[in-house]
Amino acid sequence: MKYPLASPWKTRFPAVEIGEPFSSSGRVAIQRGRALYRDYCLVCHGETGTGNGVAAAGLAKKPKNLASMKRPPIFPDGVVAYRIANGGEVMPAWKGILTEAQIWDLLNYIRSLSTSGSDGRG
Repeated sequence: MKYPLASPWKTRFPAVEIGEPFSSSGRVAIQRGRALYRDYCLVCHGETGTGNGVAAAGLAKKPKNLASMKRPPIFPDGVVAYRIANGGEVMPAWKGILTEAQIWDLLNYIRSLSTSGSDGRG
């Protein structure tokens, strides 16, 4: 799905207009994303995605509150996928560890946090 963006975003994030290249936005993708979240994100972002993981206290900047990412999103899916892949500030880049399909599964799980208001199970 493509989102219209102002030109500064297009310049800063060339991948922002990319929609999900996989047909994986269903429950199975969210379950795969939940497992990835637990392995790679939970330590900083916390159980419910609010940025209160056990490692967050030792970081110079608090991790983003992923549960606050609304649908329709403030940031288009392409921006979030780009950030997961390439990192930013204190967040590591995951593109050398996660496949593109895994990044999109993780994104689907993160989006489920905001729709359920909890841990993506609702």
